[in-house]
Amino acid sequence: MPWLMRGIPVAAESPRTAPGRARGHAALGAWLAIALLGCQADQPTRPDLILITIDTLSTERLACFGGEKEAGRSLCALGNEGTLFAWAAAPGRGESSSASTALTGLAARAHGVADDGQSFLADAHTTIAETLSRAGYRTAAFVASARLNRSRRLDQGFDRYDDRFGRPMHANTRERTEMASSVQSWIASTPSPRFIWIHLGRAAEPVQLDRLLSRLSHTFDDDGRGPGVLFAALRGEDPHGRESPTLRDATIQWSTHRVPLIWRPPPTQNANLPRISLRLASPIDVAATLRTAARVSGELGSDLDEALFEGRDLTHLARSHAGDGEREDRLVLLETSAAGGEVGLASETHLYVRSHSTLDGSGQPVPTAELFDRRARFAALPIYDRLRHPAPRSAALAPGPWREDILDAQSPVPRLEFHLARRLDEPGRSDHPNGEDPR
Repeated sequence: MPWLMRGIPVAAESPRTAPGRARGHAALGAWLAIALLGCQADQPTRPDLILITIDTLSTERLACFGGEKEAGRSLCALGNEGTLFAWAAAPGRGESSSASTALTGLAARAHGVADDGQSFLADAHTTIAETLSRAGYRTAAFVASARLNRSRRLDQGFDRYDDRFGRPMHANTRERTEMASSVQSWIASTPSPRFIWIHLGRAAEPVQLDRLLSRLSHTFDDDGRGPGVLFAALRGEDPHGRESPTLRDATIQWSTHRVPLIWRPPPTQNANLPRISLRLASPIDVAATLRTAARVSGELGSDLDEALFEGRDLTHLARSHAGDGEREDRLVLLETSAAGGEVGLASETHLYVRSHSTLDGSGQPVPTAELFDRRARFAALPIYDRLRHPAPRSAALAPGPWREDILDAQSPVPRLEFHLARRLDEPGRSDHPNGEDPR
């Protein structure tokens, strides 16, 4: 008897049972078995998913983003089968806040995690690990940062949360070796589908990250299916060390808020993806991207998170162009880890920055006259010819110089200041503002 029919009571056949009826029962049972098996076959196997993050890393330190040749070789190899996002903007707060943003898809003002060592992620918020766990995933995190230990409650949804690599005794090259061994051991003993988060702290160098990925790459792809792999730096850095930590933590520059972001979807989902995309992306897109790759639909787990969720699916983003049935300008709020530091917005075409104002939080744009005192400035991203060159040729983005002519007729400042005021007034609101836009 087919296994699908076991446990179903079958009446004893009477000598008086008509042969035709017996054949009919047998045919019906066979048909039901085939139909049910067919339904199971139609349900796709969920892919394994790997999230790799690092606290700080400049795009200029990776060859695929314009850095020195061979720099970050294993990391850049992910882009050969996926997409490099040349313009990815990090929200810019500290490590704990930025990691919370990546795991929840919520802006810092929505999830409320600060970097003072006292705040933690509230249980009311749903992490991507919780979402995937409910969908049947086995989940594990391997974290090499003391700032992300269990006390921050980022372990929500993880079956295993290994934060010992962030302890002082592990803060060296040995840490990467032990972490790789732990990841490999967990993969070998855990059935699919699996979700793994690997995080390296600010002390990690690109060469150490590259060695870790080189060792793990064979483990990731051993089953022949290939997992989806997403890499993102949570914050940028000055690659030349020209800025003091105090200045860096209070100001917004290209180097401090532009980060490398690479997405290699599972093989079944990476068709027609450009190798390089200039669409504005952000670490806030991590949760949305992994949720979509896992084919998880439905609510995030709380009405609050669903309303404030800002992330976008990077696969869809890479395939689209600004203005293709969407808002031309996606907006990402930029802040610093210093109280009273600069604030700004990243859009599809510009970066806008100014210093803090007493009007912030009121919903009112700063008057033009005061913007000069607030050191308001903007810079334009390079525009490529989409008709002649459907995709940019390089992820080495060379933004235009800073400009302060905010009264120029072509200045984007009035429009961006309008949206910045709204974002600072409504914590965690989406980038689809309502109301009049002085465009």
